[in-house]
Amino acid sequence: MTRGRLALVGFLGHAPGLWIFARHKLDPVTARLNVAAALATVVAVVVALVCEGGFAAFLAWLGGHFAWSAVLTWRLIYSPSPNVKSTS
Repeated sequence: MTRGRLALVGFLGHAPGLWIFARHKLDPVTARLNVAAALATVVAVVVALVCEGGFAAFLAWLGGHFAWSAVLTWRLIYSPSPNVKSTS
């Protein structure tokens, strides 16, 4: 799978989508970033829910979701990985 297609799968499906559709495992650094992003999103959602309510919690989740999607896509396109074809 090319880097571009892998990035699209990662943007839409994150790590589970990468494994299900491309059998691609995240490199160790990206896997740690994935865990950190998930925990940060959970904390932001809980804080927003407690302080502001349901809509704020949804916005916190949405922000975390799209921020991680962008970081994961960038890492899939630009990080060196021996098991990913180039986009050209």
